[in-house]
Amino acid sequence: MDNIPGVQGTGETSKKGVPAILIFVDSLTDSLKAQLPQNVDGYPVVVQPVGHIEAR
Repeated sequence: MDNIPGVQGTGETSKKGVPAILIFVDSLTDSLKAQLPQNVDGYPVVVQPVGHIEAR
């Protein structure tokens, strides 16, 4: 997913007590939302808008 423009990173979280995949994005546009999966290998996906992340 890191090769999708607008995706800043991924992580782990939970959704309703179930392990889930967390995707950090610049901002959640309709175009970006259409490119992201709703689940990965059976795990639900949670999308979190975080703005642009830059290493220091």
